[in-house]
Formats: sequence, structure tokens, C-alpha cells
Amino acid sequence: RVVGNRLAGNEVGLRWQGTLPEGDTVLPLLGISLIAETPGGAPIVQNNAFEKNRLVDVKNETTELLYAGGNRWIGHDALVSGNVHLPDTAWKGTIVVAAGRDLVDLVLGRALEVVLSEAGFRVVDLSGLGTSEELLAAMNDRDVNVAWWVGAVPPPGTAVYWGVPANLRWDLIVSGETARGLDSLSISALALSRSAEGMTIAVPAEVSDDAVARLVSAYGVPARSLRRTATREEAEALLKFGAVSAALLENVEETATVAGFVRLEDDAFALPGKPIGVLANRENARQFPEIEQVFTKLSAHLTEPSLRSMVSRVRLLHRDPLDVVMEFLENEGLIQ
Repeated sequence: RVVGNRLAGNEVGLRWQGTLPEGDTVLPLLGISLIAETPGGAPIVQNNAFEKNRLVDVKNETTELLYAGGNRWIGHDALVSGNVHLPDTAWKGTIVVAAGRDLVDLVLGRALEVVLSEAGFRVVDLSGLGTSEELLAAMNDRDVNVAWWVGAVPPPGTAVYWGVPANLRWDLIVSGETARGLDSLSISALALSRSAEGMTIAVPAEVSDDAVARLVSAYGVPARSLRRTATREEAEALLKFGAVSAALLENVEETATVAGFVRLEDDAFALPGKPIGVLANRENARQFPEIEQVFTKLSAHLTEPSLRSMVSRVRLLHRDPLDVVMEFLENEGLIQ
């Protein structure tokens, strides 16, 4: 972006060439060391002041469209050359992004906000908006353009759905000591082991009765061994302090495995996962195909390990979700 500058008294106020010319000597004079050039689109040119440039204020020497809206042309009308677009604003459009209240929703919301902003959109972030029903209602009322969605894909309507590789599911986590005594790292092995005798499993209230029933039926886990907790955080704390033998924790948000606890494989598939994706307003998706392009590029990097890593940094280190997301996107080469 070229934002908030005063470009005055030059032959050409701003010249866009796409790449630096050979033997360029300007950057060293400015104290800037060029490490590497990377391909990218034309910059967003906004909220700059152009004054007394002798030939032209903005000159585009490439075939790519350069947006230069929302600037001040002091003492004269805009003087431009080449493929330059002068709307009221340089943003390609305004996109309202919504997500739920869980920490994983906040991380996902920030990630999409950043990559859409980098693509030239003005983004209104509504992370923490509410329940799935409230998100869907906001989509249908067109108050929201893109919303993160966790769970079964809603029936076709005014929105299109794009998924990511990660799923949300409940994992059974045990201590490292318990895991070392098992024939295999699976729930079946735990159910058949001596550890199963007198075992207590913490189960958050969020885990449905149906999911609990499937766990009991698939593995023969005695119902008396289950201990309900008010929150997933309480279940995780009980496990870490040794008050329970195992705990059902959400795969992306749990931090016990970072502390040496072990996830057991759900080898009977009793605890199916919930897909993660976004709902995008069909009209916006048609109007701005860049939204799908940006999301497709981002989604390939949103795996369960990457999401767990980001959420763990926020939870354990008490870091701001935006800072964690920015580091992740930079390391993955999604932003510069």
C-alpha cells in the first residue's frame, strides 16, 4: 500500500513500473536494502496528498489496473497517465466478515480479515458475533458477506460454502504415563487395559448426550466413569492436575498435548468431526471473484496442526489473536 504520504514537487509524483529497473540506485540512498523481489499486484494508493508535480501525479507503466482513489489533489485536478482508476475510494469493495465467539472462530476471523485486506478490500470484522443461527440470519439479511461456519453445511440458499482441511472434533486425551502402558495409542487399547478399571473421564457439558452414548456403546466405557464438567477448560484442568484419568477435549483448542499429554485415536469412529468452512453471499461471490481466490489460497494452510498451534499461542502465552495470525500468514508466505 501507498497510504498517507505527501508527494509534491516531483516530475512524476508516483510511478508504478511493476519491478525495479536494473541498477536502481534510489533505495540505497534512502537507507533501504532490497533483499528480494516478490511478484504481486499493483499497490493500493489511498489517502495521499499530491501537489505541484510538474508532469503527472500518478503514472502506471504496466498493463495492470492501478487503483488511486480517496487521495487529495491540492490546487489542481488529478493528473494521471496509463491504466489508473480514480474511484471515490481505492478499496475494491467492502466485505463484512463474521465469526462465532470461540477462540478458534476469532483466529479464523482475523486470518480472513488480514488476507482480504491484503487483497485490496475494506474489511469490517464481526468476529464474536454469536451463535450459528445468528450468523446464518445475518447472512440471509445481507448484513454479513462472509461468515465462518462450523458443523453441518446448511442447505443451499443465498450463500455458497467453501471448506478448509481442518475439522473440529472431540479427542480423548490421557497422560503420558497412561499412554506408555497401552498396547497402542487408541481408545480401544485404553478400554481393554488395566487402566480402564476405576477410570474417570472428564466430559464437558458441550459434548452432546448422543456423542457420549456413542462413546459408551463403541468402546464399552462404563457410564459411571464419566464425569461431566461445566466447561472444556475445567475438563482440561482436571486432567492436567491428575484429578481424572482422561478427558474429552476439542482437538483445535486443547493445549494438554503441548504439556506432554497424548491424544488417543478414535479407532471405532465414535466421535465424528464437524467441518469448518465459510459461507459467502452469492451476490458478493459473483461480484468479487477475488474473495474465493483469496480464501482458496488461505484454506490450504488451515490444517488442524496449524490451527492448534495458533490457538495454543493465544491461550498459553496470552497473545493477541491478530499478532499470532499475522506471524502465521507471514511465515506461510500469504502476506508480506
